[in-house]
Amino acid sequence: MWAETTAAVGGFSLLDEPAGEVSGTYLSAYIPIAFNIRGDLLFVDTRAGQFSGCVREFMGEDNDQGESWPSIDALLKEVVSSLEHGHPCRGWVPGIDKGWLHWKFP
Repeated sequence: MWAETTAAVGGFSLLDEPAGEVSGTYLSAYIPIAFNIRGDLLFVDTRAGQFSGCVREFMGEDNDQGESWPSIDALLKEVVSSLEHGHPCRGWVPGIDKGWLHWKFP
């Protein structure tokens, strides 16, 4: 399915675009690292370029979004800071309910 979509929006030449560029489809150069029940995910963009290794979002059936974090390290530092200090992480507020971590988007 994604191969057909990739062909429809520009073909595999999208793999030659620099990391961080929106492609409009899921590419084999995207390495997923986290997902939710709706199918949204975070991925590392492994294409070449200045932003190679950046962490980006893929929102369900929409498409890839722009750069969110420059690296996995930056993502983890922001999440840890949010958890330690209770402040939002990209709008999401951490909380504990019955021993489980939950993220709420107000």
